Amino acid sequence: MKSSLRSAVCLLLVLSGTSDAPAQESVVRSDAPRELRAQDGLSSSMVQRMRGSTLPLEEVTRVRDSELREAIDRAASEREPVTRVPAATEVQPAPAPASAEPPAAAAAATATTPMLDLAVLRQQAGVGTVELYQTGRKLDIEGTAAIPLEQGQIVAVRDPSAQPVTVKDSNGTQSASPTRLIALDALGKLRQLALVHRVQGLTWNRDISRFTGVLLVGLIDRERPGEQARLPEAIAVQLLAAGALLNPQELAIDRIGGRLERIDVSIADPDDPFTVQLVSPVDQDVPQAIVPLHRIPLVIMAPAQIDAFGIGVSDITVRGRSGRLHPGDVVTLDLDNGALDATSLTVGPTGVATTRLRSTGLGQGELKVVGGPYAAAPVEVRYATPLLFLMATIIGAMLGATIFVYARNRGGKLRPRLLFDWLIAIIVGVGITAMVYAGMKLPDWLPTPRNLVGTLVPFAMAFVAAAMGAALITFLTGFKART
Repeated sequence: MKSSLRSAVCLLLVLSGTSDAPAQESVVRSDAPRELRAQDGLSSSMVQRMRGSTLPLEEVTRVRDSELREAIDRAASEREPVTRVPAATEVQPAPAPASAEPPAAAAAATATTPMLDLAVLRQQAGVGTVELYQTGRKLDIEGTAAIPLEQGQIVAVRDPSAQPVTVKDSNGTQSASPTRLIALDALGKLRQLALVHRVQGLTWNRDISRFTGVLLVGLIDRERPGEQARLPEAIAVQLLAAGALLNPQELAIDRIGGRLERIDVSIADPDDPFTVQLVSPVDQDVPQAIVPLHRIPLVIMAPAQIDAFGIGVSDITVRGRSGRLHPGDVVTLDLDNGALDATSLTVGPTGVATTRLRSTGLGQGELKVVGGPYAAAPVEVRYATPLLFLMATIIGAMLGATIFVYARNRGGKLRPRLLFDWLIAIIVGVGITAMVYAGMKLPDWLPTPRNLVGTLVPFAMAFVAAAMGAALITFLTGFKART
């Protein structure tokens, strides 16, 4: 018999220990930080700061424990029987109905209803406005008299100059509203509450191509954060975020302490930082949840300087900072000054994406990653005056034109027409070289280099172009040098 009873008790303990944990909270992604769970409470520093912003309720409530005991004793003494001999003609009082409440119990019930002294409450430090709510509706309170606080009612004590209590650590950001909510729990205990939320950040989920994360929202007793209780009526909280899917979007919170309410958040292309608005009819100061984005870090590999005026061209490589990117993913680049062959880059099989950058003028251009799940430090590319290019091009064109003119007029006198052809050949050599470097497509039969790198390339191009230009001019004009 004892062994059977022991087995039944063990079975009940096992069932009770496992029934509260939802299945999705046991799944942890191996490629992302551990997501927040509803069991995760507030940090010790957060609790300490919340306790420092509480009101002295014992000073603003008129009914105290000593007065409660006096009221009960006084009511009990009135019930004690008085021994006397009734007169013959005296009419005996009728006995009280069985359903009537004893005077002591009635006195106790009246005494246990807290009376908030509005005059004393408004004199406390950090008290601006005092508002009374019942089932989410605001009730009018006037004057400085004491008001009874019934179950289901909430007194919101606001301080317009107060800031939310916020603590950031390695586990995310925790925030509490500066508004103090005074209410009775389901057992009639007076509590000073605060709406709190906790966020950790959104991470990229490749399976659904969206950022996903968790937001926790709940009620905490400011004076006794470790205690758990229930409210007789829940407090409504609505969550708003443009373009995001929030599940659930509306909360009805009646739990004080313990597990926080979990909201699953997902969004395709959020702003950074991403914000969620929390709206409650009893608390107008609930801070918005600022949710950071954990983007995939990238590295942009680009030269620090290239030649200006479209002459400088360079390859741009984008790779993952901590590993290879997934082939087929798209990375979007933006360049504020200059030109890119492509702004949307597809990651290749090697895990990197490449494109080409070309200058457009003097100055500098900032290259950065925009949109999507990626982030990278911007890279600045300076567009410098192409002095070496100009010198190499002019010298090459002059030499090419000089050699051709010398070959055509060898042994004769230098005539003005030849000088004119020499200048025209230089102009042709410089122009053709500039067109090639600017990206203009030339006929295939022209000898152009495959890679426009180094100073020798423009020199050689200008040399050949000037010589060919002088020969073409001579052929077209039919000019023959005289000896």
